[in-house]
Order: sequence, then C-alpha cells, then structure tokens
Amino acid sequence: MQSKPENIKILFILSALHRDGAVLSTLTTLKHVDKSRFTPQLFVIKQAKHNEDENSWSNLIEGIEVIYGLNEGEKLLSNFPKLLGKLYNLAKQSDILIGGLEMTPTFLAAITGKLTGRPSIGFVRNSLPDLLKSLPFYFKFLTKSIYPLLTGCISISNGIKKGTERLMPRLKGRISTVYIPIDIDQIKQLSEKQLPEAEKLRPYILAVGRLMPQKGFDILIHAYSLALKKGLRQALVIVGEGKERSALENLITELGLTGKVILAGFHGNPYSWMKNAEIFVSSSRFEGFCRVLAEAQAVGTPVVSTDCPDGPSEVLQNGRSGILVLNESAEALATGMLQLIGDSELKETFRTRGAERVEEFRLRTTIAAFENILTGMTR
Repeated sequence: MQSKPENIKILFILSALHRDGAVLSTLTTLKHVDKSRFTPQLFVIKQAKHNEDENSWSNLIEGIEVIYGLNEGEKLLSNFPKLLGKLYNLAKQSDILIGGLEMTPTFLAAITGKLTGRPSIGFVRNSLPDLLKSLPFYFKFLTKSIYPLLTGCISISNGIKKGTERLMPRLKGRISTVYIPIDIDQIKQLSEKQLPEAEKLRPYILAVGRLMPQKGFDILIHAYSLALKKGLRQALVIVGEGKERSALENLITELGLTGKVILAGFHGNPYSWMKNAEIFVSSSRFEGFCRVLAEAQAVGTPVVSTDCPDGPSEVLQNGRSGILVLNESAEALATGMLQLIGDSELKETFRTRGAERVEEFRLRTTIAAFENILTGMTR
C-alpha cells in the first residue's frame, strides 16, 4: 500500500494586497494548489491603509491564513527587526519560502531561507533588467547580491528566464519557467455578465491595466490620436486606476480627445469590457507575461500589442495569434490598430488561434508544473 505523501507547508511573501495582475497570479496559485499535499500561508509585509484591496481578493484568500508583518503606518526600515523576527518564526514552521513578487518579498524569502535552512524560491514576473532601470540604483546591488542565495527561481515566461540569466549568470540551472495560472472557465463566465456602460460605448477599443508608466498608456493615447486622423472611428476605453491618471487626463485634454478616450477606472470584472470590445490593445513598455492579452484571447477578443520585453511575443506566438508592433512607437501601434480593426478575416483568425493558445495557460497545467517544483525541492 502506497503511503500518503507528507503535507508541504509553503509560505508566500507579498509586499501588499494591491489590485494588480501579479498579486492575482499569486493568490490564484494559493487558492488552487492541492490542499491535500500543500498547506499555503500568506505573509503580507504591510497592511494597506484601508481594506478595500484586501476585500477585493476575498474569494481567493478564503481559507488561507494571512499574516501581516507591519501594521498600518509602520515604516519598513525602522521596524525591520520586528518584521524579520516575525517572518523568521513563521519560516521555521514552513517547508518552503516563496517570494511572490520581485525585490523586497524575494529578498526576504532568500535571507530568511538562509537563516532557517529552508529552501527558497523567487518569482520573476517582470523583466528584471527593465524593472531595475525604474528603481533606485541600490536595488541592482541588492538584487545581484541576494537573488543568488535563492534555492531556485520561477520565471513566468522563457524570455524572462533568459533575461534573468543574463543579469545573474550565477542563477543558471536554477530557473524554471511556469506560465501564470489563468482560470479560463471563470473568465468566460464573468465575461457574459451584462455591463450596460460597456454595451453603450460599443464599438470601442479596449486597454486594461494599472495607470503607471510601465503600461505605456501615454503611448497608446498618442497612437489613438494618430489613428483617428487616418479614419478610426471607435472610442478608446482604458480600464484601470493608478498614479498616472492626472497625467493621462491632461494628455487627453491636450490632444483634444475628451469624450473619445474614456478612463473607466478600476473594475472588479474587466472581462465584460473585454468581451464587448472590438479589439484589445496592450501598449506596455515591458512585461513579464502580459496576463491581459491571454485574458482577452480567452473571451474571443483579437489583440494587438507592443513587442516589448519579455512576455507579449511569447503569449502571441511571435505574431501567430495577435499583431505585434515595434515597442514604444505610437506610429507602429496606430498602424497595428488600424490593420486589425479593418480586417474582419484577420480578426476571426486571431479569435480562433487565441482560443487555442490560452489552453496552455489553464489552471490544471500551470498549477501542476508549480507543484512539481515544490515537491522536487523537499525530496
């Protein structure tokens, strides 16, 4: 009689429960790992100033123990000993430590892993070389010093893996690629919910993401302005919220696009927006995977994306299942949008190929790959 495998205690570390795709991927993994084999806990470095973000994830963290390192208002540097002590005690009771995001969560996983003798993993969800360009210089030193202490890394695309190996050759042989888990059935179900505000705006072009420089919405708005001059008639809707809202509102006014570009804010269910869109556009300057491209494909919306490092070309199979255009070029993005809008046959081709592509990102496939890595580290 085969003995039942021992339950593995895994401790995920996140900075905060922000409403973004990286946190969604981490919490989806927590929710769907096999609970008969794994017991997940979530350590959140800092509690948010309000509980709106936490509440938005309630369906994913239900039944998961969430421990906060710092209370609201406490500073990380001045309270670091307290934080590390709390994490150290939790780590001693865990089998594997996992940095769910780059930088601080992964730094803590690596350091605490060394202190307790537990294996540690860091998720790499963005292009590290590009991410480090946007951070203070000392993060590069910390990354190159601390990341090699990890037992292993998980990249969310092969492009991310290659970029990480170039940045830190000492990690070669310890990086695995596991695509992000996407609950395709749930996305399809949510996309069928009626959304009068979306239906009222049809036909429209859609983009989704946090309003931050990485997402390149300024590029998209410039591209949309160029496309209007060449005959485009559809409105542009951007679903998401963030620190760039004021700058983007000013740009919309400056380009005379008021009423044509709609900043729709954050929506808990962006999939109805996707389902009702004529095409979906990603204008990111850099990405790890670009989850929203796969989600748009899952609901049957054809996509055009900048060919930024490192995810879109992999998601879109180098242009087989969506249009790829030159990165950070408003002119190229405008051309791609016009091409896709004006070609009904191409849209149908991308709908079919996109639906085929997202099958590789299904929960059962990606979660199983992740579980195999964890099991291998505890043998």
